[in-house]
Amino acid sequence: SAPGHQGRIAFYRPYSSTHIWGDIMAVPSDGSGPATVLRSYVDFSVPPPQVENGEACLSWSPDGSRIIYASEGAIWALRVATGQVDLIFGTAPPPIYTGCFHPALSPDQSSQAGYQGQVAFTLYGNGPEGGSGADIGLVGINIDSNGTLTVAPTWTPLTTSTGWVETRPACSPNGGYLAMNVRPAIEEPLGAGRELVVWDMATDETWTA
Repeated sequence: SAPGHQGRIAFYRPYSSTHIWGDIMAVPSDGSGPATVLRSYVDFSVPPPQVENGEACLSWSPDGSRIIYASEGAIWALRVATGQVDLIFGTAPPPIYTGCFHPALSPDQSSQAGYQGQVAFTLYGNGPEGGSGADIGLVGINIDSNGTLTVAPTWTPLTTSTGWVETRPACSPNGGYLAMNVRPAIEEPLGAGRELVVWDMATDETWTA
């Protein structure tokens, strides 16, 4: 109705430069109020031992009810209104993979209340000896009109290459395309071979952006 955007911006606030632990915060997008803590590492009886990305990669569900984030190598959904946390995927990742990171939600695929869509994420592992590897996975989730979240029983691997590292997926606004960061599994000098690849999810075609 009103022009512009009114909502909240979510971000990760680390407790140290190593990003080992931290909080999920939110602040009004128009700067009208202070930041509030939505999820703190002190909520855990034992702080999660996530060292690299922590909860830095956050993705709002289109209905605004959940924040999807990565911690302890798994993908979680934080219910903003209550602080409830639900597992989406990854406490026992498939063999050859070590953990799940970088969640990104698709646009809403339903006109009903709530949210129906998919979460794209990075799966680390699956690399050659002496190198690193990562693939992109996709799993369906649903949030009904009562706010109940359910996750599809199976997930889809979008990439299965051992020669490349595909990470940080991002969905297009219409949900038809998925962009990803791609680099060789064996690093080349000066970052050679790094690309931004776009995947057409309907035709299975890819191209370099």
